[in-house]
Amino acid sequence: MRIPFILILTLAPPFLFAQKKLLRQAASLETKGQYELAAGKYQEVLYRNATLEDALNGLKRTSQKVIDQKLSDYFLVRNSGEVAEAIEIFDDVIQKQAELNYFNISIDIPSYYYKDYEEDKKRLQEKSKTIVNSEKAEQKAEKYAKAVSLFTQENLIEAWKIFNSIKGYKESSEYLKKIETQSKRFSIIPSIKNQFSHEETLRNALLSELFKLDNPLIKIIDRENLDQLIEEQKLGLTGLLDEKSAADLGKILGVELMLITRLLNYNLVEGDKTTQIKTAYTASINNNVRDYYPISYQEHYQKSSLEVSFQYQLIDVATAEILVADILYEGVEYETNYASSNGDPNTLYPSNGTHIYTKGKERDAFLALFTMSVEPLSKKEMDITIQKSLAKKVAVSLDNHFRK
Repeated sequence: MRIPFILILTLAPPFLFAQKKLLRQAASLETKGQYELAAGKYQEVLYRNATLEDALNGLKRTSQKVIDQKLSDYFLVRNSGEVAEAIEIFDDVIQKQAELNYFNISIDIPSYYYKDYEEDKKRLQEKSKTIVNSEKAEQKAEKYAKAVSLFTQENLIEAWKIFNSIKGYKESSEYLKKIETQSKRFSIIPSIKNQFSHEETLRNALLSELFKLDNPLIKIIDRENLDQLIEEQKLGLTGLLDEKSAADLGKILGVELMLITRLLNYNLVEGDKTTQIKTAYTASINNNVRDYYPISYQEHYQKSSLEVSFQYQLIDVATAEILVADILYEGVEYETNYASSNGDPNTLYPSNGTHIYTKGKERDAFLALFTMSVEPLSKKEMDITIQKSLAKKVAVSLDNHFRK
């Protein structure tokens, strides 16, 4: 009887074939002197099997060759004076050593290279700092020259801004003093005291905007100091001020410029609040059928407005000349439109009479009415809005005058 012969083949796992293939490629590249590419292949093997002795030894050999070449390049570049480039090369050496640490591989790098590297970095930092300081000095010199030119052209405001940004440079402080000596004491006063209760708050808003200008040519006498001067001089400002009386007052107060303000008109209209009963629809489900039936809700509306006219004149105290004058008109309107319901508005659907909107922009707009503010813009809020707008316009006008 013939016994059958059975041949049993043991197949290696696929990853072993890939591993051996990478090892052969790495060895071939190493033989050709392509050490960096070879090191990369050895690393690929070790990422699959970190304990493979052949790959560990190969990676150490090829990496040492790569790093030796880089150290040689570092030496040559450093001796040629290219410090920044030399540092980049040694940074690469340090990076490669850090990668090798993952595999517990240490490459021989003489300690004096590290010492030279640290000295190079310090030298480069000092050089960079010197360059930056030099550039800053050049920038300051350019700014200073520009500011002097502006000062010569009597563009004092722009010159002051630049000198102020480089106070410690050359004679910047001296020029600042020269510009500030040309400033004029400036005050704001209503032409008729307390004609409107809003006159004082508007003056405060105007003072605030003028301070924001940061204009070196006007030295603003604030409200507190001005009121104190008026009190000290026992002045009862009840009559209408004209240019001459304003100039006389300015001389008494010791200012060179007077800004006379007058609120000509203040008209607040608070509209009547109206309420309309309107119809929306709500849904119910009976026998799996959705039905809609009408339900009432309230829609409220109110419109308020404030109109103001305001006059101002800038007077030269020495000559009683009107330097700047204008009448400004400002208005603000506010509408309040909101809805209310006894129930949950989210269960309501609007209708145009023929169609019920269960979704879409029509229903979104309808639901938004129930979240609107129920209070109109307050009188105080409208005051503030107008005061800010008027104050900015006057401040811009005066600023433009001083820039001429």
